[in-house]
Amino acid sequence: MLASAEGSFQIFYRPETRFGSIWVLPWLIIRPLEQQTMAKRTMKKAIWVLWSVCISVFSSTVFSAQVEGDVLIRNVNVVATQTLTIAPNMDVLIRGERILKIGHKLEATAKKTLDGDKRYLMPGLIDSHTHLSGIPGMTFQQMQKNVEVVKQAMRQIPRSYLYHGFTTVVDLHSDTELIGRWNAQETRPEAHFCGAAPIIDGYPMSFMPKSIRYRFTPYFLLEQESDYKNIDASAHTPKAVVTRMRERGAVCVKTHHETGFSGKENLPVPSEQLIQSLVSEAHEQGLKVVLHANSQAAQKFGLQTSVDAFVHGMWHWSGEQQEKITDSIQALVKESVANKFSLQPTFQVLYGERDLHNPDYLSQAELAKVLP
Repeated sequence: MLASAEGSFQIFYRPETRFGSIWVLPWLIIRPLEQQTMAKRTMKKAIWVLWSVCISVFSSTVFSAQVEGDVLIRNVNVVATQTLTIAPNMDVLIRGERILKIGHKLEATAKKTLDGDKRYLMPGLIDSHTHLSGIPGMTFQQMQKNVEVVKQAMRQIPRSYLYHGFTTVVDLHSDTELIGRWNAQETRPEAHFCGAAPIIDGYPMSFMPKSIRYRFTPYFLLEQESDYKNIDASAHTPKAVVTRMRERGAVCVKTHHETGFSGKENLPVPSEQLIQSLVSEAHEQGLKVVLHANSQAAQKFGLQTSVDAFVHGMWHWSGEQQEKITDSIQALVKESVANKFSLQPTFQVLYGERDLHNPDYLSQAELAKVLP
């Protein structure tokens, strides 16, 4: 793990430059990047973006730069993704957990010298929407019945993130213990988490067995007038859950507006007053709030409650099936833009839904290197 005064990063090597789609929320990017602009800058300033972000480089093996003594990477093309520029034939000198120098033909020696062979050195990618405790495509019950498959998948998933260039991930529904187990693995990207604060027994809690839902989602919310008399309401106010998740290391808050799908319909959704209080408390404690909002109604709700970002695109429109964008949808999108809302479109979810119905999906040659 390498670190500058403003952040941390890790160096990995991999053989090719194939990436999936990703949307990185601007407030999840490490602060020094926010201070950069897209205006014209010198190449030197563009390169120093590397001081504050994760780095990955392409080579023939997976390697962690956690070695004693200096590491010198020669002859690499340094990519400054914030300005979309490349500095060719550069050398990078690393000492301990710091990048000391970046330049042409550095006069330096190191305990370990690597020939970049004109490959590309670039900031590591950040996947700001993951669910690290689950297996894509599997329900909780299926995971319980296929223990060996789950074990192999859990071993492979961290390696797959690294293989595709992701050195930082954010789990939007997790807690200290789960993230701690993930980060205890020797080979994995660095993980952080959001505390999930859904309305009790709404989405996603209703999709979990009752035997685990309250333990797996400890930051659920109760409305002021609640029928759950056996639950300590004072522990599930916006202030209480935000305070608890922040103390346990959460980097953001996730809440939900979802009426249901796949046979579970008419689920409870939180009131505007409850989420407005959640947003106010989160902002008071320095956390942003993301809203699961894949419908027109949900994104309208998000605007009314002043959350910071929408998770998912507007897949479900109000009324009958529409073939064209309606005036109401256009107005909603314009209002979101005017209020500078961030968006995670999560296109891959839709591709995943399609792939579940493709009998030849697992036979694709490109999956051979990442399947358990």
